[in-house]
Amino acid sequence: MISIGKLNKLKVQRATDVGFHLVDEQGNGVLLPASHAKSTFEVGDKVEVFIYTDAEGRTAATLQKPVVQLNQFALLRVSEITQHGAFLKWGLEKDLFVPFGEQMKTMEEEGFYVVYVYLDEVSKRIVGSSKLERFLSNDGHALEGGQEVDLLIFDESPLGFSCIINGKHTGLIYHNEVFQDLF
Repeated sequence: MISIGKLNKLKVQRATDVGFHLVDEQGNGVLLPASHAKSTFEVGDKVEVFIYTDAEGRTAATLQKPVVQLNQFALLRVSEITQHGAFLKWGLEKDLFVPFGEQMKTMEEEGFYVVYVYLDEVSKRIVGSSKLERFLSNDGHALEGGQEVDLLIFDESPLGFSCIINGKHTGLIYHNEVFQDLF
């Protein structure tokens, strides 16, 4: 199945005037526009592409690889603020949109923010949110003392640094437990 917001390995089914028609194992298809393709593709080639929804609401593919995929967190830089929200650089030609309603604090141009990337159910487009708490849960974690984890720090408070643990859970590193600059 073709997954929007993820890297997919698809087969070139045919070349057209507008690009390449790619299919998955079940025969589901998507267009890789000519502007995003290499002319060296042959029918039958396997291609790793990122799947997104274009401005007209159609599913499309690109060879560009974002720094974050669907249902993941990342620290990204704001490239532009518009009347509708912020646009963040994430490695694709089209920047990631974060509506004002999804901003924990009003974002500023050139600022860096931790965001969660998700698929908006209404528009069916990939968007970001800096309202992180609703995407995190400490239920059912199997963390143990001394276990190595991946951390992404997203805020500082008088107690310490709030962080995302293993891309799923929320945690706090107390100020007295930090012995180097974190920012």
